[in-house]
This record gives sequence, C-alpha cells and structure tokens, in this order.
Amino acid sequence: MIEWKPIADAPLEDKQWYLLRGGQVSNYLEWSADDQPPMVVAKYVAHGWAFAYDDFGFFVYYDSPTEYAELSNLKLDPPSPADEHDLVFHRS
Repeated sequence: MIEWKPIADAPLEDKQWYLLRGGQVSNYLEWSADDQPPMVVAKYVAHGWAFAYDDFGFFVYYDSPTEYAELSNLKLDPPSPADEHDLVFHRS
C-alpha cells in the first residue's frame, strides 16, 4: 500500500527520488490534459520537481504535485514468470 503525504511536507534538500501525483507535466512539452501521467518518479532540483522523460535521460518538470510517497516504503510484488514473457519492446 502506498502511503501518500501532502507535498508541502516533502523534504526538498535530500535529492531523493519520490513518487508524485496530482500534478502535470510542464507546458513546454504540450501534453494534453487527458494525456498526463497519473504519477511520476521525480526528485526536487533547483527549479522544481524533475523526472526523466523518454529513453534519452531528458529531464522535464512535474508542476504542482499535490502528494508524494517515499519509494523505500513501497512493497511491490515480483512479476510472475508469465508476466515476464508479456513484456515486449519495439523499436521504430
């Protein structure tokens, strides 16, 4: 279970990565409102919350998130062998 906390309580100085939700991707990428990710993994940098976008390590900002969760507290189930076979990567 994810323990969400108000973004106002997020520690900004530690440069750790957090799970964020309730915000939106910065305007300059021109993402539509219905195409916003439901949550991102981001860290706080000098100008706001940044997350990696695409395969190129390109960082963009996640504006006005409302909540955060610590990644160290997440309990994720390992994928089943059947799930591993369902992962397909395509290059264009």
